[in-house]
Amino acid sequence: MPDEGTCVGVEETIGEVAAAAPGGGGEETTQGRDDVKNFVLFGDIHKSIYFLSWKEQGSQLSLLAKDFGSLDCFATEFLIDGSTLSLVVSDSDKNVQIFYYAPKMVESWKGQKLLSRAEFHVGAHVSKFLRLQMLPTQGLASEKTNRFALVFGTLDGGIGCIAPVDELTFRRLQSLQRKLVDAIPHVCGLNPRSFRHFKSNGKAHRPGPDNIIDFELLSHYEMMSLEEQLEIAQQIGTTRSQILSNFSDFSLGTSFL
Repeated sequence: MPDEGTCVGVEETIGEVAAAAPGGGGEETTQGRDDVKNFVLFGDIHKSIYFLSWKEQGSQLSLLAKDFGSLDCFATEFLIDGSTLSLVVSDSDKNVQIFYYAPKMVESWKGQKLLSRAEFHVGAHVSKFLRLQMLPTQGLASEKTNRFALVFGTLDGGIGCIAPVDELTFRRLQSLQRKLVDAIPHVCGLNPRSFRHFKSNGKAHRPGPDNIIDFELLSHYEMMSLEEQLEIAQQIGTTRSQILSNFSDFSLGTSFL
């Protein structure tokens, strides 16, 4: 257990488990609860997220790790990519963060602390995540058949999607994204990458990894002239057909939208 004295009060109910958020001191309010197999994810309205394991024997919840930040949670959900499990949370500052559990890494404080995998400023309050299995496509065919995306809704009526991608495709599209920041005109001359940076509203925050690509920005590639598309593809060491193939795979893989 992360710290001595940490406890979780549990009572059995029909079809689910009701639990007090782990930790001590002050009133805590559980904002959301999600589970995958024997893992449970709790989001607290003021104290970020908690990652727990559930044991049928003795009906016991054990705290595995948590985020030590003072995050005001709006919604939580698990993101599954094959055997990789990530923990996703949205907050009151209109951000989405993705965490992971890595007890063998030194930065995790012997497994007590959840580590940051990615962060992204949505620009709207995400109130709900819905986990849906991605559809198989020829371009995305791999050993990761158990691959899910998260569809989310925002309080201002927007809909978005977070989906996993293989490393090679990610690096290619990340390079394209960097090129498009300078290659296309933006509304009022604003920088789209700067807008997507995590907003902490004055709170202390260490920037997380830049591991999310903005498909809203990438979609401008298809609106460019053929000559511009060919030139940019050559500059990042790929082809126009390869980029468009990646776009097509994403569209087909998330065609449940």
